[in-house]
Amino acid sequence: MKQVFSLQARIFLFIAVLLLFALGIEIITFNKQIEQHIINEGKKQTLTIADTVSRDPRIIEAFSETDPSSIIQPVTKNLQEMTGVSFIVVMNMESIRYSHPEPDRIGKHFVGGDEQKAIQGKRYTSTAKGTLGISLRSFVPILSEDGQIGVVSVGKLLTDIKNQQQKYTAVLNLLTLGTLVIGLIGAILLSRNIKKTIFGLEPYEIAALMEERDILLSSINEGIIAIDRERTIIELNENAKRLLSLDGDCIGKPLQELFPETRLPEIMKSGIPLIDQEETINGRIVLCSRKPMISRGETIGAVASYRDMSEIRKLAEELTEVKSYINALRAQHHEHLNKLHVISGLIQLHRFKEAASYITATMTKQQELFDFLRNRIGSPAISGLLLAKIKEAGENHIECTIDPESSFPRIHTENVDSFIIIIGNLIQNAIDALKTDKASMKKITVLLKHGTDTILIGVRDTGPGIPKKYHDLIFTKGYTTKEESGKRGYGLFLLKQHVSRLEGSIEIETSGGTCFVVKIPRY
Repeated sequence: MKQVFSLQARIFLFIAVLLLFALGIEIITFNKQIEQHIINEGKKQTLTIADTVSRDPRIIEAFSETDPSSIIQPVTKNLQEMTGVSFIVVMNMESIRYSHPEPDRIGKHFVGGDEQKAIQGKRYTSTAKGTLGISLRSFVPILSEDGQIGVVSVGKLLTDIKNQQQKYTAVLNLLTLGTLVIGLIGAILLSRNIKKTIFGLEPYEIAALMEERDILLSSINEGIIAIDRERTIIELNENAKRLLSLDGDCIGKPLQELFPETRLPEIMKSGIPLIDQEETINGRIVLCSRKPMISRGETIGAVASYRDMSEIRKLAEELTEVKSYINALRAQHHEHLNKLHVISGLIQLHRFKEAASYITATMTKQQELFDFLRNRIGSPAISGLLLAKIKEAGENHIECTIDPESSFPRIHTENVDSFIIIIGNLIQNAIDALKTDKASMKKITVLLKHGTDTILIGVRDTGPGIPKKYHDLIFTKGYTTKEESGKRGYGLFLLKQHVSRLEGSIEIETSGGTCFVVKIPRY
């Protein structure tokens, strides 16, 4: 649902309101503290001055004079100007003033009524209304050797205190305004930065993207798993959980605890992606691709995709068998046309006995091959492949035979395609080597054997052989020793890949031609 205000506006408004609330509370609190501080300082100041006046010898001696105010007034007036207080009033025990900021009020009674405790010898501070207005005033008794002779009152008008408070408040308000402006500028910059960080998207748009991502991940047939810098799972779809046999909520958990054989951390270290690697996981053949996740030149995680190859491999095996049969039929078609031409020619020459003998010999040889493949080769797909390759070799004037001692067992369905690729590429490689060979005798011998724990595949040809220096290079993808490179250089590469997948080995002999020997563990 689309929001009335954008995320940037909401962040700005939230921070602005928060700032105004915090600064408002701060101003109220500080004003209270400033007011209390000024009053406390006023009390201390007036009491200190009153103490000083009460002990001044000039003041004490003036009480014994006939006109005390003539001595006391100048002293208190001078002290008042020096200290900045509103008034210093000295009075006798009858509350008659001997000093006052307004001289015409000297000799009159003290106004306020809060001086009685001081006349009784107490020292204190009070607030009361006098002739100058409401004031904060302190009272201290004046003592001589004979006892108390009077009272001194030192005060500050509340108007003066308010004026002092307003000066402090003005500074505070200025600082508050500066803080508010800086805060609002910061709110604008922060809201812009947050919006930029999330690629200018609004929350409802992010939520929609997350929902779409979840739907896409769940609809993908491949298993997807991703980890962050800490090797923690950050994404995992249902197909990945099924292929890796993971249960429950795995997000946020360390990958290696749930899937110890994973190679994703290696990809993060090397930074080199591995694409379309065949693996067997939980009895399934999967095609796995792993890539590092790189942001701004830094590896921030890795992602892997797993594709279940079982169904694809079954279909590929069926297609491979069909292709083998088609090749075999094509070769037989060419061969039978040639033989039919021979038979037709013999009949036209009235050489009927020779025609009958030729037909009998041809049928016998063909049937022997069919019987051998049916009885000694356990996989129909391998039989079809061998038949097709024998016919293809014959078309190129190459004799291709299967060793009479050969036998091949039934193999697991998921491995049929690999064996077809291994055997087919070995024979095809031999055919290609002999095509351009000028020798009069061109022969390929295929040996298939199996024991209790090993399957052996041997293909020997009478070609020129492969120099030893090329033995490692010929299995490199795209490498070929043939003059017409074209799309060559993949047969032996695929052969090596499938032999490695089956945990087998390859040996090469180059005496009197080339002999490839492949050994595969039998499971």
